[in-house]
Amino acid sequence: MDLNNILNNIKKELDKKSIEIILKENYINFNRSDIYFNFIRILSSTIFSTYLGSEYIKTKEDIIGHYNWCFNDTCNKFIKMGVDFTSNKEVYDYFLDYYEDGIYNSEKGKEYIEQNVSDYFRLLFEFRETKPMISMMAFIDIYNTFNSTFTKLRK
Repeated sequence: MDLNNILNNIKKELDKKSIEIILKENYINFNRSDIYFNFIRILSSTIFSTYLGSEYIKTKEDIIGHYNWCFNDTCNKFIKMGVDFTSNKEVYDYFLDYYEDGIYNSEKGKEYIEQNVSDYFRLLFEFRETKPMISMMAFIDIYNTFNSTFTKLRK
């Protein structure tokens, strides 16, 4: 398969039936999906509401310190609900990388970034009549990253 075919497949819009098939093939549990989306939403809200800007959070150490506080605060809220993501290093790393690039090292304004982050994850976790293949792939990747928390519990 050449690069043009790959790019065309990634950009392709999936119809409702294709979405349902992919979700079923990947054993997507919508109750868990809601939990994962809520975790992302709360983590994002915590990061944005406590981020004072690059004039205060300047170094890599500052970034990791702020992120750790936000991540742990979010995890503690979920522990109270019976779900513990604290030992899921993949979730920790995924969102550290995402926010490091998306907010901590961005030149764009905080409000602009916050709206784009919110829209991005809402669109990934929202299912309508159609969905771009690339969004479906990103959703499944994030879902599986979170889902390893439950997989590890069963072992």
